[in-house]
Amino acid sequence: MEKTILKKAAQVALAGIVTLGCAGATATVALSLDPAQVAYATPAGKWKKSSGKWWYSYNSGGYAKGWQKIGGVWYRFDGSGWMKTGWVKDGPWYYLDSSGAMKTGWNKVGGTWYYHDASGAMKTGWQKIGGKWYYFNDSGAMAANRWVGDYYLESSGAMAANKWIGSYYVGSDGKWIKGYAVSTGNKALDCARSYLNSSAFSRQGLIDQLKYEGFSTSTAAAAVDATKTNWNQQAVKKAKQYLDTSAFSYQGLVDQLKFEKFTGSQAKHGASNCGANWNQQAVKKAQSYLKYDGGFTYEEMVSQLEYEGFSTAQAEYGAKQVGLVKAPAQTGQTALQAAQSYYNKEAGSGVSRLDITQYLTESGYSEAEATTAISQLKNADWDEQARLRARSYLDLDHMSYKGLVDQLEYEEFTNGEAVAAVNSLNVDWNDAAARSAVGWYNYGITGYNELYSYLQFDGFTSEQTVYGVSYVKTLVDEGIL
Repeated sequence: MEKTILKKAAQVALAGIVTLGCAGATATVALSLDPAQVAYATPAGKWKKSSGKWWYSYNSGGYAKGWQKIGGVWYRFDGSGWMKTGWVKDGPWYYLDSSGAMKTGWNKVGGTWYYHDASGAMKTGWQKIGGKWYYFNDSGAMAANRWVGDYYLESSGAMAANKWIGSYYVGSDGKWIKGYAVSTGNKALDCARSYLNSSAFSRQGLIDQLKYEGFSTSTAAAAVDATKTNWNQQAVKKAKQYLDTSAFSYQGLVDQLKFEKFTGSQAKHGASNCGANWNQQAVKKAQSYLKYDGGFTYEEMVSQLEYEGFSTAQAEYGAKQVGLVKAPAQTGQTALQAAQSYYNKEAGSGVSRLDITQYLTESGYSEAEATTAISQLKNADWDEQARLRARSYLDLDHMSYKGLVDQLEYEEFTNGEAVAAVNSLNVDWNDAAARSAVGWYNYGITGYNELYSYLQFDGFTSEQTVYGVSYVKTLVDEGIL
């Protein structure tokens, strides 16, 4: 089967993560009865497939017709005995999945949600499910983001209560209270808090949502700032929400958070503190690709995962864990050849000796072979690689001079290479300490003595630490933090 590897854009708005409106819902209650499912005592038999279609053959002769419960699952067969799938109208509407099994409960078909009772019958009108009211139109499709009479259905489909919907307020029973009003500013603040209680937002994303609700830009911005929200924490919360529904690389998650209008530093904070195991994320992403197309080779999967932002090591781990096998190396390929190829590929973004060692050992070479190969690399500019790696760390976080040198040495750069790289960046370390202090404060380290200890632990000098803590004090005194 011919296959083309999918190259999907990194910035996507995932359908699995929705934001609930700051408002309520409408309801004129119309209850529908649950039709009883006709029961049959299905004789013993076995499944058979003919001409691409399934049927159930009885051991005693003949075949199943109509509704039959087989192995605890309901199936529907036509008059000729062929198993049916998809929508079936048998009085009420029923839905049979691709295996023929009758669906009950929540069921998503073609991007639309439906609900089937215990008998499998599709429900319409107002229905109370799990303690919440939902409305299903005559086709059975769940209503969302719309008014039905004096009630509002949120993006989850649930009827809203005790909320503002734009300039309308719905009470505890979900019904619009005519004439209810508060000042525009307080209403915007209530709306912002309602959104934050139900999902995670960036500052700009929440402002945009309030503007969509009809508030002016200035009113929306004032309301959002009045919530005194920690946007770093919101980035972490949003990152976790994304990881609950899909797999991401670190860079892919940063890009997604930036798409949600978090700042670059907030996006990196969210991805760095969401608790993700990036190797396991690579495995999950590989599994999702194989579910779509089982024809990937090891090399194609590694390439696809690298495109998604995973490192080479993470991509190879993901491909191996889903059972793909690397093609045998070319006869006679040495550790030096493999190391040279890896260095040439990664040098543009910064590669360390530790990276190459890990790559070679994962490829089956010994550590001794890796060490020898690295020492024999041609045209390896480790000063430049250290500088690129140092720059990438500073783009990720506000590190101290000592912390950055220590990190580079951990990556197996020499002390001379590490020191030269950090000195070449021309960093204002007082400013770095101040930004790091703000980050810790926003993370919850609000005691000044504790904040001082954190900065010193990060490797900032006493002078830089005092500067950073003083900077935070000033922002707190001015009401900015």
